[in-house]
Amino acid sequence: MKRVLFSLLSFLVCFNVQAQEVQAPAQETQVQIQAPGQEATTTTTTTTQLPEGGTVTKVVETRNTIVTPVPAPKEVIATPQGYVACYDIAAGWFNDTWVPLHRVCQYSNTTQGVVWIDSYWGCNKATTSGVCTNWEWRPGHWQKTLAIY
Repeated sequence: MKRVLFSLLSFLVCFNVQAQEVQAPAQETQVQIQAPGQEATTTTTTTTQLPEGGTVTKVVETRNTIVTPVPAPKEVIATPQGYVACYDIAAGWFNDTWVPLHRVCQYSNTTQGVVWIDSYWGCNKATTSGVCTNWEWRPGHWQKTLAIY
């Protein structure tokens, strides 16, 4: 009987020790990168030590928010009639270009496309502090597929 109780107690102690094993805190490093002709980015690398002895490394690249005011529009093109719905899209990065707040309208059964994207200024080069150094005008245009950016 003592032997059974001792074995059971040993099992519970071992199980409790394994359950309380704590994962080592993640280590983070941040690096500011700005390659010639590219926008400023921040790369964060997080390395986590696993209880089994291995490690997991996660690299996340984030781009800075552009703080430069957007230039005045070059032209205003009327949104084509017949849209199903229009959306105001928040500013953000899309295909290496900072796209400010802009409007897109969705259509059905048109030969031109399914989405009309209103004109906007896009920023394709910026400093690490978020100052745009190159604005590029994108006139209103049709797209064949729905991609909101």
